[in-house]
Amino acid sequence: MVDNASDDDSVAVLKALTRREGLPNLQVYALTKEVDADTGSWVGTENALGDFVAVVDPLLDDIAFLPEMLEKAVTGSDVVFAENLQKPRQGFLYRAAFAAFNGLYRSFNGIDLAREAPHFRLLSKRVVNFILQHPQPALTYRHLPATGGFARAKLQYRAAPSSVRRKRRATASTAACACWSPAPGRRSAS
Repeated sequence: MVDNASDDDSVAVLKALTRREGLPNLQVYALTKEVDADTGSWVGTENALGDFVAVVDPLLDDIAFLPEMLEKAVTGSDVVFAENLQKPRQGFLYRAAFAAFNGLYRSFNGIDLAREAPHFRLLSKRVVNFILQHPQPALTYRHLPATGGFARAKLQYRAAPSSVRRKRRATASTAACACWSPAPGRRSAS
């Protein structure tokens, strides 16, 4: 779990979960300075253990969709993207800047990051290790799973987001990176 410099009691709650009677193998990374969502997610991803890593924003993504994503991963997909078709409401300037950035990125790289590489993703350890080989893995984390030639699946779902992300808000700014290893007898995507 990565706490992106929240100013509430999120870190204390997460640290309590790491106690002896808490969740096994849970690691908490509390960032002292707020960073962008991709960098915060990468902190958890590069330190995660297990065969698969799920990157989840608990305010925007529906964790109930994780079992379906994991099923795709254990049956052969190295990358599973999940796009929530029910987007949070954003202001005009945000929407305009978002559209301009995605249009420029698509014209230079031939990929629509918003549609083809949403933030909610499940990565195999093979993909994480490949990204780690790059000189600036935190920068390549966002686009490489969609452009790197990995077996991938893209799923869609509808769920109301819990919140719209704002800088330095009073609520938690936590990204979850969960890890799994397939149950015995299940085929791994690696």
